[in-house]
Amino acid sequence: MDKILVLGKINVDIAARVKQFPKGNEEIQMSDTWQRTAGSGYEVSHFLKHFSVPCDLCCPVGQGIYADEILEEIDDAVIRIPSAQMNGCTYTMIDPEGKIQTMLVQGG
Repeated sequence: MDKILVLGKINVDIAARVKQFPKGNEEIQMSDTWQRTAGSGYEVSHFLKHFSVPCDLCCPVGQGIYADEILEEIDDAVIRIPSAQMNGCTYTMIDPEGKIQTMLVQGG
């Protein structure tokens, strides 16, 4: 079987449970946080690998702490596109009632 080349982005998603959403220039009171590697390219290649479909992921990883965390997790099947941009991430806040607010930080 030929390999599939997946073109797409890879980033870090960060989620936090909060007592309440911030209303302005306030500190966020978090009770729990977690993160995962995500992004359209990463998700498609992860799906294909789950079904043993050979594939490579070609994506810009960028620079910065989130790029470093991504590089620790991904395998040799990733073809990095050099980028001087900082890698982006998505912050998700979840309140006690289960309501969600997200903030997207653009990047590589």
